[in-house]
Amino acid sequence: MRILHLTTQLPSAFGMDGGALRQFELCTRAAQAGHEVTVVVPVASRMHKDYRPNAQFEPSGIRLVATRRRRRRELEALSAIVRRPLMLLRFAVAPYYGVQSEMYALDMRAAIRAQLARKPDVVTIEHDFAICLGDEIDPEIPKILMTQNVTSAYYRTRAEATSGARRALLNMQVRQVTSYVTPRLNGFAGITTVSTADAEIFRAVTDVPVRVVPNGTALDPVRPQPPSGPPELLFTGTLDYAPNRDGILWFASEIWPHILAQAPATRLLIVGRRPDVRIRRLERENSRIEVIGEVPEMGPYFERATAVVVPLRSGGGTRLKILDALASARPIVSTRIGAQGIDVKHGEQLLIGDEPKEFAKQVVRLLKDADLRLRLSADGRRLIDERYHWRAIAEQYLDVLDAAVTHTL
Repeated sequence: MRILHLTTQLPSAFGMDGGALRQFELCTRAAQAGHEVTVVVPVASRMHKDYRPNAQFEPSGIRLVATRRRRRRELEALSAIVRRPLMLLRFAVAPYYGVQSEMYALDMRAAIRAQLARKPDVVTIEHDFAICLGDEIDPEIPKILMTQNVTSAYYRTRAEATSGARRALLNMQVRQVTSYVTPRLNGFAGITTVSTADAEIFRAVTDVPVRVVPNGTALDPVRPQPPSGPPELLFTGTLDYAPNRDGILWFASEIWPHILAQAPATRLLIVGRRPDVRIRRLERENSRIEVIGEVPEMGPYFERATAVVVPLRSGGGTRLKILDALASARPIVSTRIGAQGIDVKHGEQLLIGDEPKEFAKQVVRLLKDADLRLRLSADGRRLIDERYHWRAIAEQYLDVLDAAVTHTL
């Protein structure tokens, strides 16, 4: 197949986030399977320096078509408004990330048209908020909307986790995203989601076939943590992503004190890009918290961790941090929303706690029971091998594309 992948987010094997990794894995594994893959994406000059997209893609034979990005978002907005003055009005009626994708599309359009002239067999478009990238595709070319989460559900869960004016603003985003995405869905041959719950949201508003292509991981198990030394909990994620930021701040204020009261030697490691001043303050206020920030690879930190904590109260899709922890053979304590969309059960692959005292209770239970940690770790790794390795996920992804090309979705 000739696959044309359109995205506003640079696929990358490292240094970015779970969505970038998901795209990289699926695209490179498709190319390794013998398919012709072209990726069109806006790339800022600093991304060429920091993430070396060509160096990552070239071994797999992927064609990268990088379009221009300005140094700052303000300059991108100004450039778009100068070329399309009515773009300024879009912010009043369309969701922020949708308008941002429309701005990128102004620079991507010529590259997209050039690649469409090469007659791809199928076009994939990443993210529902970037659905506008498919507006000009000939109906004869099947296009698939690839979603990492449902943006309306993402805003809905964030609204449910707050109150007042902020809640009203987030609920307005829910309405804007729904009205922006839903009318465009019927132009697609298919939609993929990472979970059954996300699939049901789309099935409620469109007859377009929806397939679940889960998130995955390719991490290997790390060595068991040495029995000596204080126990260490690990929280990982992009720290300027609102659900992650809210989750770790909630954990530090509402859950951490209960843990320290019962296991005072415990340490907390916070690993991820772009920690803000509130997260940095946690380290200054508590000597048992270490904010590490961005790291080149997670393996050494999973190796240090006695357990991984996922105290999320909002968000959508599924959490690559859970899959990575399972793959690394590390026991996990999570909220229900943190583990949503992954086929795990409390007491089998992880422990669940939704309220602060219950979450803390499950963490302390893990810290005090080495046999429980080993059992959860083994069952979690077995689940990865059976269902959530990128090998199997890529096969499902290619099956969807093949079905779209052969009109059998």
